[in-house]
Amino acid sequence: MKIAFVFPGQGSQYPGMAKDLYEKYSEAKKVFDKASQVLGFSLSEKCFYGTEEELRQTYITQPAILTHSLAVFEILKNKIDFAGCAGHSLGEYSALYASNSVNLNDVLGLVKKRGEAMSEISGGVLAALIGKDFSRVEELCKASGFVISIYNSPKQIILAGRDEDFENLEKIAGDYGIRRVKKLQVSGPFHSFLMEPAAKKFKNSTDKVIINTPDKALYMNCTANSENNTEEIRKNMVNQVYKTVRWKDEIENMIKDGFDTFIELGPGKVLCGIISSIDNNVKVMNVDNAQDLENILEILNGGENAEK
Repeated sequence: MKIAFVFPGQGSQYPGMAKDLYEKYSEAKKVFDKASQVLGFSLSEKCFYGTEEELRQTYITQPAILTHSLAVFEILKNKIDFAGCAGHSLGEYSALYASNSVNLNDVLGLVKKRGEAMSEISGGVLAALIGKDFSRVEELCKASGFVISIYNSPKQIILAGRDEDFENLEKIAGDYGIRRVKKLQVSGPFHSFLMEPAAKKFKNSTDKVIINTPDKALYMNCTANSENNTEEIRKNMVNQVYKTVRWKDEIENMIKDGFDTFIELGPGKVLCGIISSIDNNVKVMNVDNAQDLENILEILNGGENAEK
């Protein structure tokens, strides 16, 4: 068994997230308390008692998901022997921390600055393409003004573009083999040319942090490959803000490299579904809350009655 930890991105948040972990595990409490200190507001208050609307604000969403993921990681890091890690979009920052590429203070500070820079971009939309035939997606993009934001799986591609172009995208999508277009409830056109000003601003923050050589295999979104060159890691952190996330290729490359078990750490289990749709022969598990955590340790320790 070769285990990879994978970390979710924006959209996985929910009211009450990580509250039971905070109350039960000192490791989780330490991470949340440090996050609140770095951010300058009570993140635990926002996560445990905030509304869905509050949690959708990018400057809150991003540190909330990061901190939830890191809380789970801190509890499990010495209990599960993992060989590599990857994160989906924002989740890449959890992977950076899990691979010891950046320290806790820096990763919290980076995500704070990343969220602030991205939240300043007004307008734009993300749209999920639903349909079996994606062979003409690039043609659709040229015709609609949209670009590919995320290659999620063989069954899902996310496009990004301007608000005023969305109606046309919906209208012509069927001509290019797409059954339906679904507008996503997110706050910006992430991983697209519209985010380039945010990337340029965020670069000021990435230039200031120390990046260490990863001590676990670290796979990155823009290249879909493992990376251990610190300056390439720094470059990818900026590029990922406005360039395509190649998640499908990334997971396929991890599987080629021998990873057969993927454990999603953080809110929800979106990545479990996506990874299964890429290759249903690999094992997928998730740890969102205290019960999940107990279950997975029982599973990995050979418990016969463990829940999956």
